Amino acid sequence: MRARRFRAALAFLALLPVVACGPSRSEQQPLGAEGEPSPTAPPVPYAVRFPSDLPPDLAKLLPQVAESARGVGEPPTSRLAIRQRAEKDVGLLQQALRAEGYFDATVDFRLEDAKEAPPEGVVQKLERAGEAAPQVVLVFEVRPGPRYRFGGIRVELVDNPDGYPAPTPASLGLVTGEPARTQAVLDAERTMLDAARKAGFALAKLGERDAVVDHAARTMDVALRLDPGARATFGEVSFTGAEGIEIGFLRGRVPFRTGERFDPALLDESQTNLFDTNLFSTIIVKPAEQLGPDRSLDVTYELHQRPPRSIGAELGYQTDIGPSARLFWEHRNLFGGGELFRAETNLSQPDQKASVALTKPDFLRTRQNLLANGAVERQDLKAYKSTSIGAGLGLEREFSRQLKGSLGVAFRYAAIQDRNKPEEVFGLVSLPGSLDWNFADDRFNPTRGGTLLLTAAPYIDVLGPSRRFFKTRFTTTRYLELLDGPELVLALRGSAGAIFGVATSDVPADERFYAGGGGSVRGIAFQKAGPLDEHNDPRGGRSLAEGSIELRSRFKNDMGFVLFLDAGTVFDTPLPGGSERLFFGAGPGFRYFTPIGPVRVDLGFPLNPRSGVDEAFQLYISIGQAF
Repeated sequence: MRARRFRAALAFLALLPVVACGPSRSEQQPLGAEGEPSPTAPPVPYAVRFPSDLPPDLAKLLPQVAESARGVGEPPTSRLAIRQRAEKDVGLLQQALRAEGYFDATVDFRLEDAKEAPPEGVVQKLERAGEAAPQVVLVFEVRPGPRYRFGGIRVELVDNPDGYPAPTPASLGLVTGEPARTQAVLDAERTMLDAARKAGFALAKLGERDAVVDHAARTMDVALRLDPGARATFGEVSFTGAEGIEIGFLRGRVPFRTGERFDPALLDESQTNLFDTNLFSTIIVKPAEQLGPDRSLDVTYELHQRPPRSIGAELGYQTDIGPSARLFWEHRNLFGGGELFRAETNLSQPDQKASVALTKPDFLRTRQNLLANGAVERQDLKAYKSTSIGAGLGLEREFSRQLKGSLGVAFRYAAIQDRNKPEEVFGLVSLPGSLDWNFADDRFNPTRGGTLLLTAAPYIDVLGPSRRFFKTRFTTTRYLELLDGPELVLALRGSAGAIFGVATSDVPADERFYAGGGGSVRGIAFQKAGPLDEHNDPRGGRSLAEGSIELRSRFKNDMGFVLFLDAGTVFDTPLPGGSERLFFGAGPGFRYFTPIGPVRVDLGFPLNPRSGVDEAFQLYISIGQAF
């Protein structure tokens, strides 16, 4: 007799993804003596077992599909309820098996008293540590049978006025003779649809799918259909919810123009570009449902604005400088074109600073920003006293989402008194430049990737023409995720700096390099990881070398511990090297993770302390990781 063939409605059965649900709350409860539910019946702990000879992929999949296996931590109050869970799982398991190509699979179950079940191994005992001993064992009897394979595979196109070429089955990942898995078919359809849209067929859609299972040959023939429609171009762009924002600024963030060939990647890029303005909480991109007469596709952006103003504060404490505070206010749309204005005050006992900064985005071209800033600062440190006022103007270019560079001009007027020396006045003109590459996965708590920052600037003192020098610094970080659960991260930082052109004594004291403190060598007081004068005050230097290593852990989602080792010093030479002493600090840290970043508490101990100079420890409390 000719083998039975049937056209399976796989859209409703075998080609439907398996949906996993939790244990039902309507499971029948045990009845009391009068047939009423018994609310006080104790739970019946149970265990679930699958055959030990299942193929590895099924041995992993089936326990994830079965509601009863996932619900052992919430046992019901009767054997009847366990049986109800198992009866539901039979259908789910059969569906999962068909989805993996096991069309002849059968599933049954039985309940056994726990004492009749095979003894548990060490692994099972560890897994069940702390749980009540099972009274019942639910044993699933799964017989997968032979696995079916793909037979004939066809890809057909309908409504194809522009001659879109049909993709080959192999290009979609469907190969005759491979296991007839549901997910392979679904992935092929998704790939086929995405490829058509990337080719400009904006309204492409899937046609009816056919799947025929031949039980005699143990194969499944598949026919996929695609309706590409007409090739489209971009039409008009409009915005809703953009009140108070210049439309020209928003339009500049959209990387396509009317008449260009449709490309869905450009829609994604435009959404990202608009998010990068920091003006919106949500952005919904809505292409039109039909093409225009000229085969153009209009696009509407539904924008939901964030409040444009923010105010914030941060408190901190360090043993060496005492309490500190930072206050800021910012407006992210000052003139209607996404201009960011920020006013900030930093206060501590030895350092007070007030600054303002304005960023004009998309200046002259997209992703090129005009930067303007000004600051007034007063410092009374062990190394020097300084009062200064300065301003700068520059351009910043974003080469990619991870890489940006800047170049500008700045002027700073400073009255500086180096310790035990008369006060000097400087008028420093500089041309600061930077290159910033940030490939870390998170701004506040990175676990992978890293950063690289290079800064450089020539200086000239217009009030002392003989003073000309060049200052540069390179800093890099790297983050390596050692474990995912619990989270364990190895964080590394290295930094080096150099000043060329003049002797150390001719470099303004507040432009020299210093090491030591919460952002440098923890355990050594601020600026004191380096050569000191006869009063044990820091002299600073023309070059710097620093390094840090941290082992960061995180558990219970909002708490973590850190072990760190820092090293660093400054040198009187233009490049790091020579016989200067290298200072080390180490210690533990605690982190409490919040939505605005981790609260950091570090306790640093000097490993090679100097008698009469270094304290026994230093305590640091602030927001954010050390690096």
